Amino acid sequence: MNKTHKKASDLLRIPFFRGRKALNRWRYMAFRIPFLERKIVQLKKKKGEFLEVDRHRFLDTVPPVKLQNKLPKDFRVGLVKDLDNYNGEIQKVAHWYKYERFLIQNNIAYDFFSVHSSNWVDWAQKFNLIVFRPDISPWALHEARSKIFFIEEYLKIQCFPSYKEIWSYEDKINLQYLYAFHKVEHVPTFISHDQAETLEFLKQTEFPLVSKIINGSASKGVHLIKNKKKAVKFVKKVFAEGLSTYWPGFNQKNYVYFQPLIKHKGYDLRIIIVGDKAFGYYKMLPKNDFRASGSMHIQKTTLPAEAVEIALDIKNKFNHTFLAVDFLEDSTNDKFLVIETSVFVDIYTSSQSIVNGLPGYYKISTAPFKMEFCQGEVWLQELILEELLKGKP
Repeated sequence: MNKTHKKASDLLRIPFFRGRKALNRWRYMAFRIPFLERKIVQLKKKKGEFLEVDRHRFLDTVPPVKLQNKLPKDFRVGLVKDLDNYNGEIQKVAHWYKYERFLIQNNIAYDFFSVHSSNWVDWAQKFNLIVFRPDISPWALHEARSKIFFIEEYLKIQCFPSYKEIWSYEDKINLQYLYAFHKVEHVPTFISHDQAETLEFLKQTEFPLVSKIINGSASKGVHLIKNKKKAVKFVKKVFAEGLSTYWPGFNQKNYVYFQPLIKHKGYDLRIIIVGDKAFGYYKMLPKNDFRASGSMHIQKTTLPAEAVEIALDIKNKFNHTFLAVDFLEDSTNDKFLVIETSVFVDIYTSSQSIVNGLPGYYKISTAPFKMEFCQGEVWLQELILEELLKGKP
């Protein structure tokens, strides 16, 4: 056994690298260990996560979205590549090459923009619109929020996501501020940065409690606290040295985010709104788990009009270009409650909705609210750019 193999295996004996939280630590550390990097790429290839054909051939099975208005000849888009760290391999779930297809099909000039480089400010000024999907790690979000704010506020260049959109992306606490302001019906949530208040809350609340960290997707950073004794221990540690999370170097420190464990109907419902179109699917609860987020047990079927109308209303109140809304259905009163909203979701296929075996989307009209299912596949990234660019002179 060579030294690299031995070092990689020896790491497993260290508690820091074992357990659920370790999964994400491995993800970020693996690319500093050549042996593990190669293994991860091989595994992803085996699972079919990379494109096996030219990206244009992969996308061309779906009709392109055509922009109805003409843009100025000197209009130029800066396109940032996401998930671009696999030695030239393109992950199917990456967003950039779907945006690129729209730009090519509509004869819109673009360049790939290295937003991470030292001269990014000078480079950004060449563009009229900058488009990218940041990684969800705390360090990537800090960079994205800082740079998008600067680009919009000082360079006066449009971004997607906008600063307003990125401010709440993968930030559960900021989302709660929005829900309160816009009176969104959501899962009851207790957030506090005050230890004394939190301990007082524990005296009167019911258990179990669901605890979440600020940013985490696919149910990462979500766990169940079963009784008051464990909750008090948890709170005291959070407000002392802090609790490690699955993000290397980032602890849960001086805040709590608690929700009750609500009896629901065994699924999360995701509704996606872009423009006048709605998509969605059900994420079924995995066996022996209370978390449906991140579940790969997806069911695509008819969407409830009530949930679509609520999602549309939230999207309009937030004034976002694109919004995905995750609901649970309370089994005690049949009400849809918002779990979380997001300006990005992983998009694996061009068929985000399927009804009676047919892929398509719901065309939405308002006053009064109506939705009609229309057949046809489409890449949501193209609809996002259409929404951003339509009506521009």
